[in-house]
Amino acid sequence: MFKTSFDLAIVGAGPAGATAAWTASRKGLRTLLIDKEVFPRDKVCGDAIPYEVYTFLREFDAEAHAELLEASTSQSIRRARVQTPNGRHVTIQWTTKAVNSRRLNFDDWLFQKASANEMVLHRCGASVKKMVREKEKWTIEVGNEQFTARWLLGAGGAHCPVARKFAEKRTNKNHHLAAVRSYWEDFPAIDPLTNEVYASKAIAPGYAWIFPLPNGGANVGLGMLSRDVAKKRIDLKAALKSFTSEGEMGVRFAQAKMKGNVKGFDLPLGSKTPLLGGDGWIICGDAASLIDPLDGHGIGSAMWSGHLAIECLESILKGQSANQALETYRRTLDRRFYRRYRLHRQIINAGRYPALVNII
Repeated sequence: MFKTSFDLAIVGAGPAGATAAWTASRKGLRTLLIDKEVFPRDKVCGDAIPYEVYTFLREFDAEAHAELLEASTSQSIRRARVQTPNGRHVTIQWTTKAVNSRRLNFDDWLFQKASANEMVLHRCGASVKKMVREKEKWTIEVGNEQFTARWLLGAGGAHCPVARKFAEKRTNKNHHLAAVRSYWEDFPAIDPLTNEVYASKAIAPGYAWIFPLPNGGANVGLGMLSRDVAKKRIDLKAALKSFTSEGEMGVRFAQAKMKGNVKGFDLPLGSKTPLLGGDGWIICGDAASLIDPLDGHGIGSAMWSGHLAIECLESILKGQSANQALETYRRTLDRRFYRRYRLHRQIINAGRYPALVNII
């Protein structure tokens, strides 16, 4: 077997893992970036790029920030239009630039940024077979290769093997969102600058969305707390079909064409904080449940957490107590994200009461 030693090994090359590798390479840390898929690869998502992405990129790499906003694969977005259960609409105008971008394109763009540095070795298209810690080092088997690393960073999404094995992370339906999405083209009567969100009685306490994409396309989906999906025995794909085929929506969607199949995905919500690190390991992104319960966004928090995780590891590698550095990491994420997400989880409970949603 081929052996190479690294400062850290990152499992998962999505937004959290790629940002962590990008940050680590700038700090001179030799990094192994692992993903079971080969990029570009599809990632089921709503494809709206949340504002935390822009705040991060403006600070981290201004040129990359401008590049993202001007990319041909990005659809500029200027406002959101929300329909309440009583049929009224509220429009929220944004003061900062934002885009929608298919995760196929966005994640590949970010992966290329991360892997361009010679300090990063990537291994994609092979799953992790083994993660064993001995004498303050990890031995990681990827495909038919073996590597060692001082630290292990879990950024493998909702089902990250690092989080499941070492943080003993499991699905909690009270803090978990189930969703489906579909792609449409030749979509009529759509404002390309506006994200549409629907909180109708028919899908309470869930919500549906129509997010414009370049060239007249749209990402259309529906999400709901997993607890409610199980309790009410809701078929989310059937619910999405009803949303796109009945009433006024039926008229709109009759002229559009669905491209591909409806796909499901799950989102661990940040309303319950998992164990974030331990002896030689740390987690970030979806693996750390950094999903906003109110809108399902997690890309920006994933990128921030990947960056902050590397700052934590750099402190440890420079001699700071691991327990102290991990506690700083936890407190920083709590202040920046988890506190807000706990509040948002309480707000979405109002979704069971359409009249209350109308007032809010």
